[in-house]
Amino acid sequence: MMPFRSTKALLFFSICAIVAAVAAYSVLWFLFSKKRDAITEADISRIKSEQEKTAEEGVKNLLKETLAKREKVAALFIGEDNKVAFLEEISAAGRFAGVKTFVINVAEEEDNDLRVSVESHGSFSDSIGFLSLLQTLPRPISVKRASISQDEKGIWNGIFEVRVLKLKTQHE
Repeated sequence: MMPFRSTKALLFFSICAIVAAVAAYSVLWFLFSKKRDAITEADISRIKSEQEKTAEEGVKNLLKETLAKREKVAALFIGEDNKVAFLEEISAAGRFAGVKTFVINVAEEEDNDLRVSVESHGSFSDSIGFLSLLQTLPRPISVKRASISQDEKGIWNGIFEVRVLKLKTQHE
């Protein structure tokens, strides 16, 4: 009976060894999977960080390269800091056309426009020339209303209402 008992023992130890091997394999597989996941997360984080750094450098370079163009475009719009300069441009256009100009009203519209009403005094051709100059100022301007009439002294008086797209400010 001895050999039969040793076969049982051999079978029992073999089964225990297989179970231990499967358990060890499972534990090692689990540990390696956790390590692999941690390494993958760290690699993804590193790649994202590099991409963000590259994108940030690209934006900075783009801002440097387009500075002159952006300044030219910004000059076309009326910002909070250059409304007076725009009104002076209107007065200069009036002087160039040969009419006296007076700014009657300046109002900001809800649709991000600046409405300017200007009165002019001079000859008919000079008043029309002033209106033409207003339309050719280097800004997106539209004439909304124009009225020209002659007074009893023969001087032509014009009232012009123009709308200009103004630049949005940061707080708007």
